Amino acid sequence: MKKIIITALLLASCTLAMAEPYVGGSIGYATANIDCPAGVNCTSNSKGGKVFAGYSFNPMFALEASYFDLGKVGANVGATSLNLKSTGIGLRGLLSVPFNKDFSGFAAVGINSVKSKLAIRAGISSLDADSTSTKPSLALGVDYALTPSLKLRGEVEQIGFAAPAGAGNYHVTNFNVGLKYGF
Repeated sequence: MKKIIITALLLASCTLAMAEPYVGGSIGYATANIDCPAGVNCTSNSKGGKVFAGYSFNPMFALEASYFDLGKVGANVGATSLNLKSTGIGLRGLLSVPFNKDFSGFAAVGINSVKSKLAIRAGISSLDADSTSTKPSLALGVDYALTPSLKLRGEVEQIGFAAPAGAGNYHVTNFNVGLKYGF
């Protein structure tokens, strides 16, 4: 029994020795799944970005929190315009697979709280509505070590949300490139 406890403590200390907090940020391109009817001028692409902080428990598993901006999408018909802006916070688990000493891939599954603001303008009339929804997210990405502490990160992330005023459920595909710094 004593050997089992000592072995467990040694394994736990090895895992803690490999543990690493990190921070980062990325910018990118977000595209929403908006179907645009004929005669309507739609914008379903926008600039996006996020900042994140995480904790790598070992080289293969990390937990990460983020704040993200999905940008603004919209539609115009004559003098009527509709704009939807979404931001949110998220928490996700990352499973990493090292390809070599500098290059690794990861898959992430998480949950996001997304706040969406809808603005409709028609001539001198206007309507504003907002909503907050909680939906899952999925991501695939790669990290490339520029230095032992600094990594270049690229990822594709799928984020779901509900639009205000019963306008439906949507998802945004976010293509990001950024930096991750480990302490």
